[in-house]
Amino acid sequence: PFPFGFWLALGLVLKIGLNNLETHFAVMANKRVQNSAVSFSHAVSLLRRAGLGFCETVVVENEQAAVTAASKIGFPVFLKVVSAPTGPSAVHKAKEGLVAKADNAASLASAYKKLALLHSKLAAKNAIEKKLRVAVQKEVLGTECIIGAKIDPSFGTVIVFGSGGVHAEELGDVALRLCPISMAEAAGMIKETRLHKRLLELRNGELAIKNLAAAVVKVSNFIVNNPQVSELDINPVMITEAGDVMAVDVRAVAAATRGKK
Repeated sequence: PFPFGFWLALGLVLKIGLNNLETHFAVMANKRVQNSAVSFSHAVSLLRRAGLGFCETVVVENEQAAVTAASKIGFPVFLKVVSAPTGPSAVHKAKEGLVAKADNAASLASAYKKLALLHSKLAAKNAIEKKLRVAVQKEVLGTECIIGAKIDPSFGTVIVFGSGGVHAEELGDVALRLCPISMAEAAGMIKETRLHKRLLELRNGELAIKNLAAAVVKVSNFIVNNPQVSELDINPVMITEAGDVMAVDVRAVAAATRGKK
């Protein structure tokens, strides 16, 4: 997933103006924030606690286990390195080549070896934990979006919705609100984005928008009611032709004590 800071900065620029945003970050520069990313498996469990669906996923630590998992899930599958980053910033899986599709056991074996090599290079740079963990996931087809929420020390709890996937950061198609939000407010966020028109073109577009708004509200409620989680970054969330909403990747950050430098 993309670092939530991009979405927060973009949204705040739109909402409060660049000058006020500069003041905000100047204040934040004088504070020490020691939050830490949780494991992928824990982040998925948090998402499910929030009430969101997550695609069928098995986390493995070796190639044979990946083959077994893929056979159970059913090809095609996606392989994704989910070893935790060692620093405060997220590792962008797609841009680093840490995601691969496998249509059969032979292509899975090849993909797994490639991912293992890329992981070892990142681990050697101390960018990612040395233990290789790979998520084997069922392929989910649909329209991609992003839902994110974060506890901002100055502005409170904020939520972002927008176009998702590999090019999400370049598109900059986002809407932002302070939490908590209602279904009507969530629907309004969706309508503000260019993605809204694409969703209406789906076979069950109205249902998709309703289900997506419900997902945004669930994330908003979760971040408000669980202050021990300072950030949720869900990208991508897939919206299917049938109108179903299914998360495919998630990053969560646990809150920690803040203090003056």
